[in-house]
Amino acid sequence: MKKNQLSRTRSFLLIFLSTFCISLPIGLASFFFIRLQKSKREDPSYVIEAILQTSSSQKKLSTQYLAECLDLSVEASQNLLQFDTKKGEMLLEKSPYIKRATIKKMKPNTLYIDYELHRPEAKVYDLPGFLLDKEGFFVPNIFHVELPEVYLGLSQLPEKGKKSISSPKLDYAFEVLRSLKAYFPRELKVKRIDVSNAFDPSFGKRELVLILEEEKKLPHSLQTVFFPKYLRVNVKNYVRQLSNFLVLNESMWQDYEKQLSYQKIEGDTLYFRPKIFDLRIKDLAFVDQGE
Repeated sequence: MKKNQLSRTRSFLLIFLSTFCISLPIGLASFFFIRLQKSKREDPSYVIEAILQTSSSQKKLSTQYLAECLDLSVEASQNLLQFDTKKGEMLLEKSPYIKRATIKKMKPNTLYIDYELHRPEAKVYDLPGFLLDKEGFFVPNIFHVELPEVYLGLSQLPEKGKKSISSPKLDYAFEVLRSLKAYFPRELKVKRIDVSNAFDPSFGKRELVLILEEEKKLPHSLQTVFFPKYLRVNVKNYVRQLSNFLVLNESMWQDYEKQLSYQKIEGDTLYFRPKIFDLRIKDLAFVDQGE
Protein backbone atom coordinates (compact mmCIF):
# COMPACT_ATOMS: atom_id res chain seq x y z
CA MET A 1 0.00 0.00 0.00
CA LYS A 2 2.79 2.39 0.95
CA LYS A 3 4.70 1.44 -2.20
CA ASN A 4 1.69 2.33 -4.33
CA GLN A 5 1.31 5.69 -2.59
CA LEU A 6 5.02 6.40 -3.03
CA SER A 7 4.85 5.45 -6.69
CA ARG A 8 1.83 7.70 -7.19
CA THR A 9 3.58 10.58 -5.46
CA ARG A 10 6.64 10.18 -7.68
CA SER A 11 4.40 10.16 -10.78
CA PHE A 12 2.70 13.39 -9.73
CA LEU A 13 6.08 14.94 -8.99
CA LEU A 14 7.47 13.92 -12.37
CA ILE A 15 4.39 15.30 -14.13
CA PHE A 16 4.65 18.57 -12.21
CA LEU A 17 8.37 18.94 -12.94
CA SER A 18 7.85 18.11 -16.62
CA THR A 19 5.01 20.61 -16.90
CA PHE A 20 7.04 23.24 -15.08
CA CYS A 21 10.12 22.68 -17.29
CA ILE A 22 8.00 23.02 -20.42
CA SER A 23 5.83 25.90 -19.22
CA LEU A 24 8.67 28.00 -17.87
CA PRO A 25 10.45 28.60 -21.22
CA ILE A 26 7.10 29.19 -22.94
CA GLY A 27 6.04 31.61 -20.24
CA LEU A 28 9.36 33.43 -20.36
CA ALA A 29 9.22 33.57 -24.16
CA SER A 30 5.67 34.96 -24.07
CA PHE A 31 6.68 37.50 -21.42
CA PHE A 32 9.67 38.76 -23.42
CA PHE A 33 7.63 38.74 -26.66
CA ILE A 34 4.93 40.90 -25.07
CA ARG A 35 7.59 43.22 -23.65
CA LEU A 36 9.22 43.43 -27.08
CA GLN A 37 5.93 44.19 -28.80
CA LYS A 38 5.13 46.84 -26.20
CA SER A 39 8.54 48.44 -26.63
CA LYS A 40 8.01 48.49 -30.42
CA ARG A 41 4.60 50.10 -29.99
CA GLU A 42 6.25 52.79 -27.92
CA ASP A 43 9.27 53.06 -30.24
CA PRO A 44 9.06 56.27 -32.32
CA SER A 45 10.84 54.52 -35.21
CA TYR A 46 7.63 52.47 -35.78
CA VAL A 47 5.44 55.55 -36.22
CA ILE A 48 3.88 55.57 -39.72
CA GLU A 49 5.83 58.09 -41.78
CA ALA A 50 5.34 56.99 -45.38
CA ILE A 51 2.71 55.59 -47.75
CA LEU A 52 3.71 53.57 -50.80
CA GLN A 53 0.89 53.25 -53.34
CA THR A 54 0.19 51.26 -56.50
CA SER A 55 -2.96 51.15 -58.61
CA SER A 56 -4.25 49.13 -61.55
CA SER A 57 -5.98 52.30 -62.77
CA GLN A 58 -4.34 54.82 -65.08
CA LYS A 59 -5.24 57.70 -62.79
CA LYS A 60 -3.61 58.00 -59.37
CA LEU A 61 -4.78 59.66 -56.17
CA SER A 62 -2.45 61.88 -54.17
CA THR A 63 -0.69 60.36 -51.17
CA GLN A 64 -2.07 63.19 -49.06
CA TYR A 65 -5.64 62.20 -49.99
CA LEU A 66 -5.00 58.56 -49.01
CA ALA A 67 -3.56 59.73 -45.67
CA GLU A 68 -6.64 61.87 -45.03
CA CYS A 69 -8.92 58.90 -45.73
CA LEU A 70 -6.98 56.90 -43.12
CA ASP A 71 -6.98 59.75 -40.56
CA LEU A 72 -3.19 59.89 -40.69
CA SER A 73 -1.43 63.16 -40.01
CA VAL A 74 1.67 64.58 -38.33
CA GLU A 75 -0.48 65.80 -35.42
CA ALA A 76 -2.21 62.42 -34.99
CA SER A 77 0.59 59.91 -35.55
CA GLN A 78 -0.10 56.17 -35.43
CA ASN A 79 2.11 53.21 -34.68
CA LEU A 80 2.51 50.76 -37.56
CA LEU A 81 2.03 47.69 -35.35
CA GLN A 82 -1.18 49.05 -33.85
CA PHE A 83 -2.64 50.09 -37.20
CA ASP A 84 -5.74 48.04 -38.16
CA THR A 85 -5.36 47.20 -41.87
CA LYS A 86 -8.93 45.87 -42.27
CA LYS A 87 -10.39 49.05 -40.80
CA GLY A 88 -8.08 51.08 -43.03
CA GLU A 89 -9.31 49.23 -46.14
CA MET A 90 -12.91 49.95 -45.16
CA LEU A 91 -12.09 53.66 -44.74
CA LEU A 92 -10.48 53.80 -48.18
CA GLU A 93 -13.41 52.05 -49.83
CA LYS A 94 -15.75 54.69 -48.41
CA SER A 95 -14.08 57.13 -50.78
CA PRO A 96 -16.23 57.89 -53.86
CA TYR A 97 -13.18 57.22 -56.05
CA ILE A 98 -11.90 53.89 -54.66
CA LYS A 99 -13.57 50.62 -55.67
CA ARG A 100 -11.19 48.21 -53.90
CA ALA A 101 -8.23 48.64 -51.55
CA THR A 102 -5.63 46.41 -49.88
CA ILE A 103 -3.24 47.58 -47.15
CA LYS A 104 -0.05 45.87 -46.00
CA LYS A 105 2.48 46.88 -43.37
CA MET A 106 6.11 47.41 -44.31
CA LYS A 107 8.37 47.68 -41.26
CA PRO A 108 9.46 49.87 -39.72
CA ASN A 109 7.22 52.81 -40.73
CA THR A 110 5.52 52.38 -44.13
CA LEU A 111 2.02 51.46 -45.30
CA TYR A 112 1.71 49.83 -48.72
CA ILE A 113 -1.65 50.54 -50.39
CA ASP A 114 -2.84 48.90 -53.60
CA TYR A 115 -6.17 50.15 -54.91
CA GLU A 116 -8.50 50.18 -57.90
CA LEU A 117 -10.51 53.25 -58.82
CA HIS A 118 -14.07 53.31 -60.08
CA ARG A 119 -13.83 53.62 -63.85
CA PRO A 120 -16.32 56.26 -65.02
CA GLU A 121 -18.14 55.52 -68.28
CA ALA A 122 -20.29 58.60 -68.75
CA LYS A 123 -21.33 61.98 -67.43
CA VAL A 124 -24.82 62.32 -66.01
CA TYR A 125 -26.81 65.13 -67.62
CA ASP A 126 -29.34 64.91 -64.77
CA LEU A 127 -26.58 65.32 -62.15
CA PRO A 128 -24.05 67.96 -63.28
CA GLY A 129 -20.53 67.43 -61.98
CA PHE A 130 -20.89 63.66 -61.52
CA LEU A 131 -19.74 60.68 -63.53
CA LEU A 132 -21.06 57.12 -63.41
CA ASP A 133 -19.24 53.82 -63.67
CA LYS A 134 -20.89 50.74 -65.18
CA GLU A 135 -22.11 49.59 -61.74
CA GLY A 136 -23.91 52.90 -61.27
CA PHE A 137 -21.54 54.42 -58.69
CA PHE A 138 -21.26 58.20 -58.58
CA VAL A 139 -17.71 59.47 -59.17
CA PRO A 140 -16.93 63.19 -58.74
CA ASN A 141 -15.16 64.45 -61.85
CA ILE A 142 -11.85 65.42 -60.24
CA PHE A 143 -9.85 64.19 -63.23
CA HIS A 144 -11.88 66.33 -65.69
CA VAL A 145 -12.15 63.53 -68.23
CA GLU A 146 -14.18 63.99 -71.41
CA LEU A 147 -16.94 61.39 -71.56
CA PRO A 148 -20.30 61.11 -73.32
CA GLU A 149 -23.34 62.36 -71.43
CA VAL A 150 -26.24 60.17 -70.43
CA TYR A 151 -29.65 61.77 -70.06
CA LEU A 152 -31.93 59.56 -67.97
CA GLY A 153 -34.82 61.96 -67.45
CA LEU A 154 -34.95 61.26 -63.73
CA SER A 155 -38.19 62.41 -62.13
CA GLN A 156 -36.49 62.44 -58.73
CA LEU A 157 -32.82 62.96 -57.92
CA PRO A 158 -31.03 60.39 -55.72
CA GLU A 159 -30.90 61.11 -52.00
CA LYS A 160 -28.01 63.23 -50.80
CA GLY A 161 -25.05 61.09 -49.80
CA LYS A 162 -26.17 58.08 -51.83
CA LYS A 163 -23.22 56.45 -53.59
CA SER A 164 -24.93 54.67 -56.46
CA ILE A 165 -27.99 54.55 -58.66
CA SER A 166 -29.90 51.59 -60.08
CA SER A 167 -32.15 52.11 -63.09
CA PRO A 168 -33.21 50.11 -66.19
CA LYS A 169 -32.57 53.30 -68.16
CA LEU A 170 -28.98 53.41 -66.95
CA ASP A 171 -28.39 49.74 -67.83
CA TYR A 172 -29.83 50.36 -71.28
CA ALA A 173 -27.73 53.52 -71.78
CA PHE A 174 -24.52 51.61 -71.01
CA GLU A 175 -25.59 48.79 -73.34
CA VAL A 176 -26.02 51.38 -76.12
CA LEU A 177 -22.69 52.99 -75.27
CA ARG A 178 -20.87 49.64 -75.60
CA SER A 179 -22.49 49.09 -79.00
CA LEU A 180 -21.46 52.55 -80.19
CA LYS A 181 -17.85 51.96 -79.15
CA ALA A 182 -17.85 48.67 -81.05
CA TYR A 183 -19.49 49.92 -84.28
CA PHE A 184 -18.62 53.59 -84.63
CA PRO A 185 -15.33 54.86 -86.05
CA ARG A 186 -13.13 57.01 -83.83
CA GLU A 187 -13.92 60.26 -85.62
CA LEU A 188 -17.65 59.86 -84.87
CA LYS A 189 -17.87 60.98 -81.24
CA VAL A 190 -20.86 60.34 -79.00
CA LYS A 191 -21.80 63.54 -77.18
CA ARG A 192 -25.03 62.43 -75.49
CA ILE A 193 -27.22 59.34 -75.14
CA ASP A 194 -30.81 60.29 -74.37
CA VAL A 195 -32.82 57.40 -72.92
CA SER A 196 -35.41 59.56 -71.16
CA ASN A 197 -38.22 58.15 -73.37
CA ALA A 198 -36.80 54.67 -73.92
CA PHE A 199 -39.37 53.07 -71.60
CA ASP A 200 -42.30 55.41 -72.12
CA PRO A 201 -45.69 53.67 -71.60
CA SER A 202 -46.73 54.87 -75.04
CA PHE A 203 -45.06 52.82 -77.78
CA GLY A 204 -45.34 55.77 -80.15
CA LYS A 205 -43.19 57.94 -77.86
CA ARG A 206 -40.48 55.38 -77.20
CA GLU A 207 -37.20 56.32 -78.80
CA LEU A 208 -33.45 56.47 -78.36
CA VAL A 209 -31.88 59.81 -79.23
CA LEU A 210 -28.15 60.15 -79.92
CA ILE A 211 -26.25 63.40 -80.30
CA LEU A 212 -23.09 62.85 -82.33
CA GLU A 213 -20.27 64.98 -83.63
CA GLU A 214 -18.19 63.80 -86.58
CA GLU A 215 -14.72 65.21 -87.01
CA LYS A 216 -13.03 65.06 -90.41
CA LYS A 217 -9.64 66.24 -91.59
CA LEU A 218 -9.74 67.77 -95.06
CA PRO A 219 -7.55 66.02 -97.64
CA HIS A 220 -4.22 67.77 -98.25
CA SER A 221 -5.00 70.30 -95.51
CA LEU A 222 -4.59 70.87 -91.76
CA GLN A 223 -8.14 72.16 -91.49
CA THR A 224 -10.83 70.25 -89.57
CA VAL A 225 -14.55 70.05 -90.28
CA PHE A 226 -17.18 69.20 -87.65
CA PHE A 227 -20.60 67.73 -88.42
CA PRO A 228 -23.15 67.72 -85.56
CA LYS A 229 -25.77 64.98 -85.99
CA TYR A 230 -28.92 63.96 -84.14
CA LEU A 231 -30.16 60.38 -84.45
CA ARG A 232 -33.64 59.18 -83.51
CA VAL A 233 -33.74 55.37 -83.57
CA ASN A 234 -35.93 52.52 -82.43
CA VAL A 235 -35.28 51.31 -78.88
CA LYS A 236 -35.15 47.61 -79.77
CA ASN A 237 -33.67 47.63 -83.28
CA TYR A 238 -31.13 50.38 -82.76
CA VAL A 239 -28.10 48.24 -83.73
CA ARG A 240 -29.43 47.55 -87.23
CA GLN A 241 -30.51 51.17 -87.65
CA LEU A 242 -27.08 52.40 -86.57
CA SER A 243 -25.50 50.17 -89.23
CA ASN A 244 -27.82 51.71 -91.82
CA PHE A 245 -26.86 55.17 -90.59
CA LEU A 246 -23.15 54.45 -91.05
CA VAL A 247 -23.75 53.47 -94.70
CA LEU A 248 -25.86 56.58 -95.27
CA ASN A 249 -23.33 58.76 -93.48
CA GLU A 250 -20.47 57.55 -95.64
CA SER A 251 -22.34 58.38 -98.85
CA MET A 252 -23.19 61.83 -97.46
CA TRP A 253 -19.53 62.49 -96.70
CA GLN A 254 -18.75 62.04 -100.39
CA ASP A 255 -21.24 64.82 -101.17
CA TYR A 256 -19.67 66.98 -98.46
CA GLU A 257 -16.23 66.50 -99.99
CA LYS A 258 -17.53 67.82 -103.32
CA GLN A 259 -19.05 70.87 -101.59
CA LEU A 260 -15.87 71.57 -99.65
CA SER A 261 -13.72 71.37 -102.75
CA TYR A 262 -15.52 74.50 -104.05
CA GLN A 263 -15.69 76.26 -100.68
CA LYS A 264 -12.97 78.37 -99.15
CA ILE A 265 -12.59 77.79 -95.42
CA GLU A 266 -11.29 80.56 -93.22
CA GLY A 267 -9.45 79.48 -90.10
CA ASP A 268 -8.58 75.99 -88.90
CA THR A 269 -12.11 74.71 -88.31
CA LEU A 270 -15.53 74.74 -89.91
CA TYR A 271 -18.79 73.74 -88.21
CA PHE A 272 -21.68 72.56 -90.39
CA ARG A 273 -25.25 72.99 -89.28
CA PRO A 274 -26.60 69.91 -87.45
CA LYS A 275 -28.58 67.27 -89.32
CA ILE A 276 -31.38 65.20 -87.82
CA PHE A 277 -31.67 61.54 -88.87
CA ASP A 278 -34.96 59.84 -88.03
CA LEU A 279 -34.49 56.09 -88.56
CA ARG A 280 -37.36 54.78 -86.46
CA ILE A 281 -39.42 53.53 -89.41
CA LYS A 282 -38.12 50.36 -91.05
CA ASP A 283 -36.29 50.86 -94.36
CA LEU A 284 -36.88 54.64 -94.22
CA ALA A 285 -34.62 57.51 -93.18
CA PHE A 286 -35.78 61.08 -92.77
CA VAL A 287 -32.96 63.60 -92.88
CA ASP A 288 -33.64 67.15 -91.79
CA GLN A 289 -31.26 70.10 -91.84
CA GLY A 290 -31.18 71.61 -88.37
CA GLU A 291 -31.41 75.31 -87.75
